[in-house]
Amino acid sequence: MCLDYVTSVFHLVDARKRQPDSATNHVNDVYDPDSSDPDDTFAAARSFILAQKEGAAAFASVRGPFLAEIEFKCRIAARREEDEEAWGEVRLLDLLCSYFARFGAKQVCAFDLKLYMSSLDASEQQEFLKRGRETVEVDSKGVPTSVRPPLT
Repeated sequence: MCLDYVTSVFHLVDARKRQPDSATNHVNDVYDPDSSDPDDTFAAARSFILAQKEGAAAFASVRGPFLAEIEFKCRIAARREEDEEAWGEVRLLDLLCSYFARFGAKQVCAFDLKLYMSSLDASEQQEFLKRGRETVEVDSKGVPTSVRPPLT
């Protein structure tokens, strides 16, 4: 579901850029659950994803909104979008570390993160590993025993 949403928003943003006069100009859109307008700006999409993350915070198994945010950040960076500032100063590394801290105890976490690790440069990959080690408690033999809760 999250990838479908991300793909749809990028299609809407691209269509809007091709036909700027056909749509109203909502530069600083914010997600409005009562609106039937599509999320055709990166700002509206980010607002929607953050609202979904907030709603999912109480459920330990809900990964979709967190993955959607990571996917958006990757796609925007890959396209070198001028609208990247819509995502603020959030770095991909920080999103991946937060995701690992939250879902690292799940087997699927490694598969999720594997898709995005190549988007980090070598120093960021080393930083990710360092921060990951700080999140996992190990016994005297180096075997993981538990995952520390994320710092918020």
